[in-house]
Amino acid sequence: MVFDLIVVACVGLAAAGLLLLLFRVTGRKAPKTLLLATIGLTVIVFTSWNRYTWADRIAAALPGNVEVIQRIRSESPFEPWTYLFPQESGLVILDKPETRTNADYPHKFWVQLLLIGRDEPETLTLQRIVDCASESWASVGGGIDLGADGLPRDTAWHRGGEPAYLFDAVCRGKG
Repeated sequence: MVFDLIVVACVGLAAAGLLLLLFRVTGRKAPKTLLLATIGLTVIVFTSWNRYTWADRIAAALPGNVEVIQRIRSESPFEPWTYLFPQESGLVILDKPETRTNADYPHKFWVQLLLIGRDEPETLTLQRIVDCASESWASVGGGIDLGADGLPRDTAWHRGGEPAYLFDAVCRGKG
């Protein structure tokens, strides 16, 4: 957040500098109101661009062996235009190389999901077992007890094929 403020301040000052340079080249004095309006407009435009393109820039920078499977959209009463044009504030990413299977359970996949938030300093890593046959999933890790078969014991399986993006990404084309 502090870094964003520094960048916004630099962009605003750069716009003011360009305006001052333009007026100096023409031999005129820049009006203070125009200077302040330029800084304000530049800050608003840059901040909007930064917030609305964040997810696309992050997704473009990801390696090819991961897949963005969900974009989390958000609205805010402090930014009322987001009710008409929601911003993407998070990404759910499937780490394909970390997907594992067991020959005894060909319809079950152990997957790793990465959650990246726009204003979050760290990426959250989640482990899930996805059962494509029954359209259910279970959390793994963090003290989850695994049985001899490698499946979680005494774990609540979430049924019903939700969230759909998880099953679409993991189960498509896998019988």
